[in-house]
Amino acid sequence: MSTTKEKIEIMQAFEDGKKVECTKRDDDNWLPIVVDNPRWEWGDSDYRVKAEPLECWVNVLEGEICSTCNNERHVVESYLGIAPDPDNRWTTRKFREVIE
Repeated sequence: MSTTKEKIEIMQAFEDGKKVECTKRDDDNWLPIVVDNPRWEWGDSDYRVKAEPLECWVNVLEGEICSTCNNERHVVESYLGIAPDPDNRWTTRKFREVIE
C-alpha cells in the first residue's frame, strides 16, 4: 500500500465487515486477519480486501450455455423470452467463480 487513501479504504472495508488479508512484504502467502483489532503494520506488510467470487445465473439447453444474467429473475425472464420449451429441456443454473 502506498497511499493514505488506499490504507483508509482497506481499514474501512475491515470495519464494514469485509474480509481483509495480509502478507509480509515480498511474500505471496496471503493470510486472513482474524483479530478484532489488528495492529496495522504498513511498513512491513501489505493488505488487501479479499476478492469476492463472481456469480451468475445461466440458462442451459442440452449442455449449451444460452444466456447469462447477474440474477436468477432476469435469467428466467430471458429464458421465457427465447423460446417455448414443451419438453422442459432448459435448466437454469447458478455459477460461482472459484478463487484460489
